[in-house]
Amino acid sequence: MIDNKAAKVYFGMLVTFLRWTAWFVSIFILSHIVLLIIFANVDGSMEWTVLETSVQASRIYLLVLGIMTTIGFLPYFIENGVTRKDYFFGMAGAFVTMSVILTIIIGIMIGLERVIFSFMGWNQLFGDSVAASSGGGLAAMFAMTFFQLIIFYLIGWFISTGFYRFHWLIGLGFIALGIVMIAMFNYVWGIEDHIPWLSWIPVGEQTTFTAVFLTIIMASILTTIMRLLTKNAAVKA
Repeated sequence: MIDNKAAKVYFGMLVTFLRWTAWFVSIFILSHIVLLIIFANVDGSMEWTVLETSVQASRIYLLVLGIMTTIGFLPYFIENGVTRKDYFFGMAGAFVTMSVILTIIIGIMIGLERVIFSFMGWNQLFGDSVAASSGGGLAAMFAMTFFQLIIFYLIGWFISTGFYRFHWLIGLGFIALGIVMIAMFNYVWGIEDHIPWLSWIPVGEQTTFTAVFLTIIMASILTTIMRLLTKNAAVKA
């Protein structure tokens, strides 16, 4: 059963995240329209789709949200009588729910874009990632979008906690580890397939199932680390 304070953290942060996400989506749509105008080919084809725009924009957005999680909210909740455990589970639940909602929003925009392109007789040219090239089609794209939101939020949370708990030099080490994890995510999803030092990862033919499985392992490891790091975190002025 969910603790009352954890539930308060969950609903409070979910409302906050959704409020910020509304602004993000509005700016995202305007930016994508500009990109459509700039990158449209003379033959009516389009290489820059909602998927490509969301891959770049949502990474930055979720990374920033993750960074704010510890530095911006941990001291506030603890000072107001919320335990570190309630903070952790409430915050985790809020960002997962927000990631589901944002994935659905992106999915709706992808669908609308396809309808508009089909109506206008334009073509969409997708990249070579697992989500774009696998037989999973839209399901694979949604899976990649959702797990990308999860991983980048956790990486931002991981980095901010590193700076909060330790010396800034150690914090730089957390940034380095975050970059490694981003490279691993890109590799298992086929976004970047020429990373020699990651050739030991058993991606095989980089199927959607393999990418999802390895991403879940990454997310589980990050979540466990975050729980350990925040378990006894002191409140800093």
